[in-house]
Amino acid sequence: MVRSYAKETLRRATSVLGDMRADAEDREDAANVIRIMLPRARPTEADLADVISALGRALHVSSAVRRVLMSIRSMSPVMTAVHAGHGVERIMPRVHRDGDHEALC
Repeated sequence: MVRSYAKETLRRATSVLGDMRADAEDREDAANVIRIMLPRARPTEADLADVISALGRALHVSSAVRRVLMSIRSMSPVMTAVHAGHGVERIMPRVHRDGDHEALC
């Protein structure tokens, strides 16, 4: 299977965003890459679930979370609702438990 440059870049940036060992600056950079690549990569539901799972591990980097969620929101409303819904449902319990509602909003 041949991956596009945008999809591969999205996958790598998602990996950095979700890496607990990465420093905040690297995670911010990864969020910027995701923000730019998301519309270009034509993400599948699995891709968006990976991005949102990575966001769940990066809730303390609230500006990164905000950037990525804005990018997801700017995609087609139908695509956003269908593909991102499951991932958002997965991180909601953690957001509620951690009390970091502002980052998600």
